[in-house]
Amino acid sequence: MEHERRHNRVMLDVLACALALCLALFGVIPFVLNESSLPPLGVLSRAVMGALVVGSLLLWGFSSRIAMRVHALSLRRIMLWSSVFVLIFLLLPPIGSADLWNYVVRVREWVVAGLNPFIIPSSAISHDIFFPLSPPQWHGNTLNYGPLWLLLMAPVETFARDSLFAHLVLYRLVPAVAFLVSVWMVHHLAEQYAPSRARAVTILYAWNPLLLFEAVNNGHNDMVMVMLILAAWLCLVRRRAFAVLPLLAASFLVKYLSLLLIPFAIVLLWKSGRNGVARAATIAGGGLVGVLLAIVAFSPFWEGLATLSGIVTQQGYFVVQYQSPFSFLGFLVLSSAGFGMDQALMIVSRISVSLFALWYAWALFSGIWRGYSLGEFWFRAGLGYLLFASFLVAPWFVVWVIPFGLLSSSRRVAWMTALLTIAAFLSYALPFLSLLLLIALVALFGFILYHRASHVLLHSS
Repeated sequence: MEHERRHNRVMLDVLACALALCLALFGVIPFVLNESSLPPLGVLSRAVMGALVVGSLLLWGFSSRIAMRVHALSLRRIMLWSSVFVLIFLLLPPIGSADLWNYVVRVREWVVAGLNPFIIPSSAISHDIFFPLSPPQWHGNTLNYGPLWLLLMAPVETFARDSLFAHLVLYRLVPAVAFLVSVWMVHHLAEQYAPSRARAVTILYAWNPLLLFEAVNNGHNDMVMVMLILAAWLCLVRRRAFAVLPLLAASFLVKYLSLLLIPFAIVLLWKSGRNGVARAATIAGGGLVGVLLAIVAFSPFWEGLATLSGIVTQQGYFVVQYQSPFSFLGFLVLSSAGFGMDQALMIVSRISVSLFALWYAWALFSGIWRGYSLGEFWFRAGLGYLLFASFLVAPWFVVWVIPFGLLSSSRRVAWMTALLTIAAFLSYALPFLSLLLLIALVALFGFILYHRASHVLLHSS
């Protein structure tokens, strides 16, 4: 028995070494500084990308299976290998997205040029040395991220100055650290919500090649938002209720989407309190801290509601390759019916927002009724947003829901979430494979509805 356990631990280390080598080989893909938000073009480059994506996914899957057999697998061992993967991607150039350079230009617009990026588009600093590297489609738009992200990156920009290497490393170091912190949180949440598969869940998250690729190699700030949501969830579980609303406010001030969590969090805080006075004090105190944090974060930039115009601009932005399932079908139907582009956009936008509002209201009601955890509610709300309200569903958007799906009390939802990772990462290999991402989202959404309907029918009988 002991020999088998030792054999499994050795196998896990061998798989981790192979995964590290596979991730390092992403560096052979040609790096073009002014590349758009897609992997490099060319048959050979895409073939290499596809082979590495498939190889890393296979090694990741085998590792999670082995982890189920390794007893007393320490979190330290998992995080050590995860840190190795992070270091590898930090030293490689970003190849899957040009958003990193959009971050750089937006921060430099404020720190270097002294302009307000929430009001003035980045085209105002077209003379900046990093401006040609940012995606052209965003040059005419104002900032669509929260002010806390800008404040977090301002000291980084001050230190990086005009160094290309410093920007490549430091701008990705923030989401990389957020990822490693979130690994620790996912492990402890898994011990609470999925104790029988806690090791597998932790490795499915910590060694997830898509998450490593998006959070570290591409430096997406989505990981900072997710880390703060996980922190709020863990605080709720560990009865640190006062910190929940401030953490969710901080998450909202990085990316506005997490605002969807606050109403449900207030309900959970009310239900978890000892008595009415304690509940009200926790909600009022935490809410006040959150509001004060928002005031402080927005104060250097606030110029009325125009400060939030970047959100509206992004909501109407879409790319044919990465359209959401609903907008894809909506445009297909309306264009076949002879509607013009602008008219179709308006119709689809109104219908999609209405459908998401209905889905959100249903998720909120059923979450309160069935006693969802904070993570379970966010998983459903985020999945509904990706299906209905977001015109753009890029591979890195699934970062929003992956940790929460893996932590689901339903094994099937957890494994389907792992399949969502596979579909999202494969969509980088060939453009038509982005359809896999849409199919995976629809399948996961359909399974949740089916699981819910089966539960209702079972209890009604």
